[in-house]
Amino acid sequence: MLTTEAECNSQIKTAAKEQDDREIREAYVLGKMLYYQEDYEVAKNQVSVDDFSGLHRLLFTMICSLYGRGEEPNFDNLVEMCEESGLGDIDEMCRRITTMLACADDPRGIQYYVDKLKHDSPLLCSPLAGASNYSSSCQDGNIHKYMAEGHGAHCPDLNVERPLSGTIRGTPQGQEKSLAERVKEYVEDTHGWFSRSQLDKELGICSSQEKDNRKHVLARLCQTKMIERHPDKDGWYRFVKSNVQWVDLRTVSQGASNLKLPLGIDQYVTLHPGNLIVVAGVSNVGKTAFLMNILHDNLVQWSNRIAYFCSEMGEEEFRSRCDRFPFSNTDFDRFRFAVHESVHFSDVIVPDWLNFVDFLEVNQEFWLMGDYLSEIQKKVGKGLAVVAIQMTPGKELGIGGAFSKARSRLYLTMREGTNPPRSILTIAKAKSWKGSTNPNRMAATFTISNGCRFTVGLPLGHHPSHLV
Repeated sequence: MLTTEAECNSQIKTAAKEQDDREIREAYVLGKMLYYQEDYEVAKNQVSVDDFSGLHRLLFTMICSLYGRGEEPNFDNLVEMCEESGLGDIDEMCRRITTMLACADDPRGIQYYVDKLKHDSPLLCSPLAGASNYSSSCQDGNIHKYMAEGHGAHCPDLNVERPLSGTIRGTPQGQEKSLAERVKEYVEDTHGWFSRSQLDKELGICSSQEKDNRKHVLARLCQTKMIERHPDKDGWYRFVKSNVQWVDLRTVSQGASNLKLPLGIDQYVTLHPGNLIVVAGVSNVGKTAFLMNILHDNLVQWSNRIAYFCSEMGEEEFRSRCDRFPFSNTDFDRFRFAVHESVHFSDVIVPDWLNFVDFLEVNQEFWLMGDYLSEIQKKVGKGLAVVAIQMTPGKELGIGGAFSKARSRLYLTMREGTNPPRSILTIAKAKSWKGSTNPNRMAATFTISNGCRFTVGLPLGHHPSHLV
């Protein structure tokens, strides 16, 4: 018997650690089964769904199902299966699969982790059906049937019994008409491809009759060319935005957006309304100082049309940084400052203004960086957006890689040189040149004093590899 609070807390911590260790072992086995078919062949006769817990049970089922159908499992088709089945949380599923793939690179063979896993199997109560029944259910790919047979009861992470939220009652004819209106509204609000399972989840379509009506609604929308089917993925559609607004180019202004940039960058590049500027830099290289110099040097040109958003600096720290320039009381009237601790900066971007994001931090699912930047660019209107992002030392681009670069019209990188405190700025991408000189891959060295003052070492014009 535990007689003290300390003994109780100790046992709780021990149990939590054992749970974490077990999930790690499960991730190693699943990762190797997912990544290497030969490891799957080794493991399939030694482990069963009994040896896994939570979402790992569903992932094990899906991996076996794909191999059983002769398909090679990967990140995309596992997520697609999860979406189609309606089981499990998609975001959590993506995180689990990413962890599994990282575990797959461990140099120790799968047998090592199979032995570890079998030594500490969850051994959940109410044993599952036999292996033959399990294998048949998996190879059919019928996860719904598999869970409905009682196996889902042992998986607390899974939403097997989905609530009938938002159902439409009435006669079948009235129901279909009402559903058609809701489906059309949903479709018109989508961007890119969407799946039937996503549609069902959003609209609360659960019953067989509702799904049958939804099928007919989607078929009619395809016939009227409002949506189109994906050429390769069954059950996926895209809203066809066929309304074209033709432009008379004779009436279009060729004016550029005036923006002064540090280190003489504005002498080589031209920016236009609606452009996105990305500043990718390693930690503590001066990204904030760079953005604040742009802010300071453009206060008059963009007066009362500037918004500066910070995700990590509070108002006190930002004010202390301003005092180093310094900013006058009149200057403070010319821009707006706010703290916004979210990756969804598109929610607060002010259209037609000069917007600063300091900085856009993405710690997981790095491929989403492109989506976040794209949403910012869409909201900026006739203004500009300057967004700082983190860059891993030794990498050529910021977090998100090529995804972080795609929507930008000007992409700058900042890294430490081999002779600190000298740092290197590179124009990694410039879509519009000022004159005939191509500024792409131009680089310059600089130092920063007092946290705000940029001093040029070697000016723009050198290749990054020539700078030290």
